[in-house]
Amino acid sequence: MQNQMQISFVETVDMSSSAALRQWLEYIVGTNTGNSQGYISSYAVTPTISVYDTTGSVSDTIQLYRCYPDDLQAVALSTATTQQMLIQATFSFDYVIYGNTAVT
Repeated sequence: MQNQMQISFVETVDMSSSAALRQWLEYIVGTNTGNSQGYISSYAVTPTISVYDTTGSVSDTIQLYRCYPDDLQAVALSTATTQQMLIQATFSFDYVIYGNTAVT
């Protein structure tokens, strides 16, 4: 069973966040062919997300087992605002590990 999580990334001045995510998605499902360039073991990762408390100390960790991007939303550009650009990405994963406890 696949689980999903949406994560927002603050884009950098050189657009490296969205470029890296687009390249990863292209490897998984090519835009021209619709075919993956490899099996899930070649593109899925197990990232560790650190959770911080109000003092800035790490209070917990979260690991997403066999995680990969599933969708990258288009960014609406506007000259009417000076807000930071957020990149919205949806990730699929098999299960999550909170600290040392696995949850499917």
